[in-house]
Amino acid sequence: MKKLITLLTLFSSVIVVAQTVTNGSVTGTASNSGVNSGNAPGWSGCSYSPDVCDVGFPSYAGTSQVTPVASPDGGTWLGLASMSPAGATECAQTTITGLTIGQTYSLDFYAACFGTATSICNNSPATPTVSVGATSQMYTIPMAASTWVPCSMIFTATATTMILEAKHSSTFGGYYAYVGLDGFIISVPLPIELKDFNLSCEPEVVNVSWTTATEANNDFFTVERSRDGIHFESLAVVDGSGTSSTDKEYTWVDEKPLPGTSYYRLSQTDFNGNKETFEIQSISCFDHEQVLIYPNPFDHQITLSTRHSGDIELLDGTGKIVMKASFEAGRTTLSTDELSAGTYSARVLLSNGVIQTIKLVKI
Repeated sequence: MKKLITLLTLFSSVIVVAQTVTNGSVTGTASNSGVNSGNAPGWSGCSYSPDVCDVGFPSYAGTSQVTPVASPDGGTWLGLASMSPAGATECAQTTITGLTIGQTYSLDFYAACFGTATSICNNSPATPTVSVGATSQMYTIPMAASTWVPCSMIFTATATTMILEAKHSSTFGGYYAYVGLDGFIISVPLPIELKDFNLSCEPEVVNVSWTTATEANNDFFTVERSRDGIHFESLAVVDGSGTSSTDKEYTWVDEKPLPGTSYYRLSQTDFNGNKETFEIQSISCFDHEQVLIYPNPFDHQITLSTRHSGDIELLDGTGKIVMKASFEAGRTTLSTDELSAGTYSARVLLSNGVIQTIKLVKI
């Protein structure tokens, strides 16, 4: 039984200094077993008979379960099938040259699963595996009309010339599918791709969190803080994840935050000592003239944290004062057992004359 194909467009000469490798699109006439028949210059079959596909011939059967769409480059693509028995999978490969040993690269490409409109290899999802040398990753591509899914993988060159292999996995036993791969491009990635960098106020601390989408040779992060956004001090060093192509989440807690507005920034250092600094974020949690009341919502008690003494009144929804208390500078805990569940307004008069109103909810 002929296995299904996977779309693949790759590039054949690597530009080390320019940090981009382009092996050219699959060329030739779309056909069944097109790779083995020489229809894809630069590519060869490493298992069974990979196909060359286009919109008019999206699978080995020349049909599609859903509407196919042109490949990202508008040309032909490699098609790979997963067949019975398990392990009988199609595979195509090409040679990448001009790599720098020890350099980390990002391999980016697109994958699609259009099905075959026959009972053969017409399952979803498709599960192609792409590898460069010893680095390998499997991808899950659901069947969908007119859809190419962006994929990526990080690898480190162990030789100046390496083999890129695209194979349709067969991890589901008798569960077979057909996949297309296209638009392979190799580049030298930034040390990290930072998805977000967030600050949040908590009682007496500031939470610092960030997420990376990819990391390449990332040794560690440094969390820095400033009073003026110009002069920064290092607060903490957080280990990085080395090399990764999946989301990584990080959190660090500033247990001694500055009052008023503070500025935080994140820097990253790779294993070679190169450093990259990211955009500054600011937050204002603990003003000298303010009081912090927590938790909110509250249950049996509330805690006031401030640098001043003062008085507090809690008013219910009708404006009636239902609780009054005095407090000293620092932290003061007040019992709220006698209050009913509901929404209250806390009116705080600090000894420095500042009046603050805070909405509180009892649960």
